[in-house]
Amino acid sequence: MQQLSIPIPPVFKQKFNGKAFSHCLVCEKELIASGAHYLIEKAVRRYKDYNSEDIVFEYAICTDCHQQMLVHYSEESLEAMRLFFAEHVDFRLRQDTMRDMAEKDAFDTGDWIRNCLVKGTPIENLDEYQMGCECIGDRMIISSMPYIIGGPAIDELTMQLSNETIDQMRGLMDKFLGLPPDLRKLLNDSGILIL
Repeated sequence: MQQLSIPIPPVFKQKFNGKAFSHCLVCEKELIASGAHYLIEKAVRRYKDYNSEDIVFEYAICTDCHQQMLVHYSEESLEAMRLFFAEHVDFRLRQDTMRDMAEKDAFDTGDWIRNCLVKGTPIENLDEYQMGCECIGDRMIISSMPYIIGGPAIDELTMQLSNETIDQMRGLMDKFLGLPPDLRKLLNDSGILIL
């Protein structure tokens, strides 16, 4: 089956300069010219009263490094994540619908990042959310991604993870995102995770 893709949409480019992510956060492998397979993830905090938002973090990670990260998560947590998403999301239907739309040249990224993947909450009603997509080189793959997952769903998922896994996720954030102490505390108090 042919892999459908589109140029990486602006929403999945770097916020500060509008350019595509060029290197893996972890191994620093070049992503675009090499045609590497990778994921992009962003965490966003919205300020409804001011009609603004901030990117808490954003990064690209090659699939090899992502798989290595998952090795450090407990088996129980990996199973809890699998069950959580299986219970709340029909990934087969999502992927088939995306594929059908792409084949009809009717795929719009905005349609898939308008509501929380898990709860269906509209993005404008979320204070925090994370978004992600899957890419190869300079193209976004149309798979079960792109997605957004809202703060309430992340909190619910976090409650099902082991302390060991949460510590691993937060340790990776500290190591690779280089967050200042005040932001690190804020993230430790919220449900934002590296997925």
